[in-house]
Formats: sequence, structure tokens, C-alpha cells
Amino acid sequence: MKRLSLPPLNALLGGLLLGILVAAALVGLVWTPFDPLRINILGRLQAPDTLHWLGTDEFGRDVLSRLMDAAFTTLSISLLTVLAAVFAGVWLGVLSGYLGGLVDRLVMMITNTLLAFPGILLALGLLSVLGNSRYGIVLALALAYTPSVVRIVRGTVRSLRESDYVEAARVMGHSEPFILARHILPNCLAPLIVLATSMLGWAIISESALSFLGLGVPPPRPTWGNMLAASRENLADAAWLAVFPGLCISFALLGVNLLGDALRDFLDPRMKP
Repeated sequence: MKRLSLPPLNALLGGLLLGILVAAALVGLVWTPFDPLRINILGRLQAPDTLHWLGTDEFGRDVLSRLMDAAFTTLSISLLTVLAAVFAGVWLGVLSGYLGGLVDRLVMMITNTLLAFPGILLALGLLSVLGNSRYGIVLALALAYTPSVVRIVRGTVRSLRESDYVEAARVMGHSEPFILARHILPNCLAPLIVLATSMLGWAIISESALSFLGLGVPPPRPTWGNMLAASRENLADAAWLAVFPGLCISFALLGVNLLGDALRDFLDPRMKP
């Protein structure tokens, strides 16, 4: 009887960390211990206790409730960013790699131009024009990450379009869209999944950085980044205001990176025994 192999430790730990944060985000959509936006001046800067497990902030708002609400905001923006970048990058990469010629040169010229700017700097420039809203952040970060997807997909498509089995499919009379969907795109999935996992981590840290700088979702709606920024005024008296949002960002990044490493090891044939 064939023995079932257990998932590697990094996959289990990464999945556990992300699962906890996603569960907190989903629960926070329908229930939080307190209203995350309700101000209570009389209860401001209370240390963690049995009523407020993670304490209260400078306006008396429950930190745990705000972290749960912020989890959905941060994770949803990051996930939408990755989905938008992958969707746009796959189409542009397929067109560039499969058609070649003028289309390839045009797409790569635009891609290389965008890659010349650091992603966070490009997002800052776009947000200064679009304004700091949820969908403005998604658009700005997706545009910054799309070139990476284009290059991965284009390289894979270019290496496959002249392969023997693709030529055999043409000889058999299959249409070009069928060849793309059946023979080429499935071979792009492995590197694309690994890249998308890495981009999720990039999006989380970028969204948090933009919120920390005041260019994220505008207050009073909480995000991990703007909670961390607001804590600077009370670090000496209320260190928990910085510790807990920082831990959420750290755990999210650790979970994504561990899961990404496990996916890379599983999908890369060079890593198999």
C-alpha cells in the first residue's frame, strides 16, 4: 500500500498563519467584539485586560475589533491587486510571446518602461493622481506588478510556441486559440502560481506602507498600516498599539513566504527527488 506523504512543515505553518488571518478577516465582516469605529474618550489608552483583550487606542476604540476589520481591508486589497495583475499580465504576456513581431516589441517597451520605476514609487505617483481610495490602491499596485507577470508568461510562451507537440497540434488542424488554451497556458501555471504567491506578500507590505504614509484607505476605516502610523504618538505609554498591527503584518508575510516556498518546491521538478 502506498503511504501518503504529509505536507512539508513550511506549508503547514504558512497555511495555518494565513488561515487564522483570513478567518479573522471573514469573522470581522459580520461580528467584532466592539464597534471598530466607535469612539470612547473615557476608555482611551487602556492596557489589554479581560474586557479589551488587546487594549484600546487613543480614541478608546477596541484594538482587537479594529485589527479584525483591518484584516479584511488589507487582505482584500492585496488579493484584488494580485488578481488584477495576473489577469492583465497573462493576456499581455500571451499576446507578446505568441504573436511576436511588432506586438512583442510594443508590449515589452511598455513593460520595460514600467520596470524602470520601483513598484512603490510608481504606486505613490499614481495615487497622487487617483486619490487614496481602495480601488485606487488596487489599480496603482496592479499596474506596478503587471510587468513581472508579463515577463514570466512571455518567456514561457516563447519557449513553447515552437515545441514539437505544438507543431503537431497545428498539423492536426487545431486552431490557435485551442492550442493556447490546451497546450501553452497550462504550462504557464506553475511559475505563475509561485509568482502570484510572492506578489501577495509584496501587495500586503506595499498596502501597509502606503497606509502608513497616509495614502491608503482613508481614516476612520482601519488598516494595519494606518493603525501602525497612528501608534507613533503613544509609543512610550501604549506600546501595544504598535506591537499588534506589526505582528499581523509580520505573520501575514511569514505565512505567504512559507506557503510560497512550499509551492515552489512542489511545482519545480528540479526540487523533486
